[in-house]
Amino acid sequence: MDEKLFIFIAIILISFLIIHSRLTGYVIVSVEVLPYKDVKQMLNFERVINYSQTQKITLEIMNSGNLELNESTTLSIYKLDKTLKKIVEYQKPSSSLKPMEISYFNIYYFPTEEGTYYIKVRTNFDGKIKETWAVFWVVIPVRYEVVQEKAPPAPPMPFARLEVEYEKNITMYQNETKLISLILNNTGNVPLGNINFYVSLDSSFEFEINPKVIFNLQENSSQIVLLTLNASKVLPGHYPLEIEIVSDLVRRRIEIDVNVLPSVPVKLIDLEVLKQEILKYQYLIFRFETQILELFKEGYDISKVNITLQSAKIQVEKAKENFENEKYDAVIKNLDEARKLLENLAFDLANLRLWIVITPSYINYWLILIVILIILITYYEFRKRTQKPIALRGVE
Repeated sequence: MDEKLFIFIAIILISFLIIHSRLTGYVIVSVEVLPYKDVKQMLNFERVINYSQTQKITLEIMNSGNLELNESTTLSIYKLDKTLKKIVEYQKPSSSLKPMEISYFNIYYFPTEEGTYYIKVRTNFDGKIKETWAVFWVVIPVRYEVVQEKAPPAPPMPFARLEVEYEKNITMYQNETKLISLILNNTGNVPLGNINFYVSLDSSFEFEINPKVIFNLQENSSQIVLLTLNASKVLPGHYPLEIEIVSDLVRRRIEIDVNVLPSVPVKLIDLEVLKQEILKYQYLIFRFETQILELFKEGYDISKVNITLQSAKIQVEKAKENFENEKYDAVIKNLDEARKLLENLAFDLANLRLWIVITPSYINYWLILIVILIILITYYEFRKRTQKPIALRGVE
């Protein structure tokens, strides 16, 4: 009797689950939410300001995880003058944030000259680090006339899409500096502007991303982004590297597994891994050549970036030659030099598409005018003093 009752109750429960799933589309299951910690960095500022204006920067740090955390954030401002030069650094007071709680920080910065300025935000929270960059421009205002033209025909329906080529698994040694490449492909039919990168990684890593911001990525075009990782202070193990790519129209999030191995002498490094590294650099050289060729067709001056590319290409060729001659120490040095050159190349290529309207300086013209006035006044005074009065002219 007990066995029949048990079977009857089981049939009723199973029938209830089937009917419930058919009526609602859902099945009753038990869900376990895993604890995690993360922060979201939000910046609010003017993209373009006039020379006489003050830039107000509002920084919001939100606890986007489900555990309470402690965070400390640094905001730095750099100016682009051939290279990035740090102008000022602000330290946000440390704070303890509960889930979904937001901490605010306001900064007022008065630029001293026109040009391109970068904002770097770096947040440390419970052993992890998150970093992002943004950019704004300081310009001298110009006057222009608004010419009304006939409205063009309606364009086709726009759609934005960004595809990213990257390696999902990276293996590196503690004594190694690794170059990670992301290739951004705009496969939509509209340009993508102001592409920012939010990099989240264990705080024991040292890293740098180039370019910091992509100002303009035209449709059917590509942009190479290089991320350099240094694991000299990292314990062996697997670490998640999260990169969120945000533009004015699309948002992509990728995750890379970084496997850090213990340090080994150069002679014990896996030669197949070293060979694959050379092939990766050769592929990057090829992609950079393609990108530079596209810029040349668009009418950009590629002389500077082409010199950098050729220098990197020479280093990669030397690395290949030294590998064949079993000079592995030299291979690592060649690839390290190529990495530095490619970082500069990626940064310069992004800035090629940067257009800033700067009015000509009229100071020189004013100086010339003042000098001419001084000469005229001096000549007039000289003539006035040397010329005799009219009453005495007839006496002579």
